[in-house]
Amino acid sequence: MGALRQVKSMVDAVYDARRNWEGNVTLTRFQRGYEWSEDAKDVLKRKGLLERVVGHDGEEEDLDEELSGVDEFGRDLASMVTMGRTRRWQTRQRNFLQNEEARGDFDNKGKTALQKRMECRSCDNISLEEVEDWKQRSEMLKEAIAIIPSVVNDDYLSVSNLCNLFFQWHDKYPDDYKSTYAEMTLVSMLSVLVRLELCQRWDGLGLIEYLNGSRVDISAEVGNANEFQWVSELTKAIKNRSNETNDSSTLFQGITEKCILPHLLDYLAVDSAIDTENKKYHGLYDPTSISETISLCFSVRALFGGLLGNSFHDKEIRESIVTKVKTYLLSLLKYHLDKRATVLVNTKN
Repeated sequence: MGALRQVKSMVDAVYDARRNWEGNVTLTRFQRGYEWSEDAKDVLKRKGLLERVVGHDGEEEDLDEELSGVDEFGRDLASMVTMGRTRRWQTRQRNFLQNEEARGDFDNKGKTALQKRMECRSCDNISLEEVEDWKQRSEMLKEAIAIIPSVVNDDYLSVSNLCNLFFQWHDKYPDDYKSTYAEMTLVSMLSVLVRLELCQRWDGLGLIEYLNGSRVDISAEVGNANEFQWVSELTKAIKNRSNETNDSSTLFQGITEKCILPHLLDYLAVDSAIDTENKKYHGLYDPTSISETISLCFSVRALFGGLLGNSFHDKEIRESIVTKVKTYLLSLLKYHLDKRATVLVNTKN
């Protein structure tokens, strides 16, 4: 247990570092997209093409309200907003040109000067320098995770070995096993190994594929829970028991509730803010991102579809987990929708 305690402290550190990395990537992408939409709305408003804006916590914006006054240094606020919008547009344009050259798609033929200056896509909100920085941090996390298994003896990093040890205890001394809550200890020990494999293999939001410039490949996602080593080893260990009992499924239940479910809810928890460079961000998952949605849906189907469908015998437990996930997801969707604005364009002008 002492060896796994050391592993746990290292896994926790890497998990927190990865969570902050994921938060930094998703927060930046969401914030840049939000600024882009706000800039477009402001331009439409100034050109007289904006009829009405509904959003921002369900309130309708006053289109006649103009930003006025000066800050503590005597600078005109309206001018500062305009300059900020211009800088963001210039940055997006520069990112667009860099991205076109990097992809080898740079082609000016048949385009007017205005077209070449106005083209921009959502990916152009992020610079190549930022992507490279995120890639380097991702590689550092990968290297840190790879070091962890070398810290302890392989016997303590095997799900099957731990299960066989505790199963033998259960078969020889069932009363002692129950009175000492040994199964809870086994679940805690197995959860360390499960969390380690999740850090190694579960790219829940598809951020690594995003940074590598590839679209989310559905066929490449983990299609079945049994593809995780801990699931196949635990299933095999249970089947090989000399005295198999119906209580074996509680191991899957305990691991799911202690390790898998919290990992997923970290993506969805509105009330669990993290600090990424002094910016609070609620929920790692951005429901407006197509790539994140595809990756998260298939990850959930792979993990929970297999575990809930095949391993749990208690219908109430299954329904409780599903309800909790739905509640968190709906809360996150509401949080994001409240931050969005619906723009109604005046087509008469």
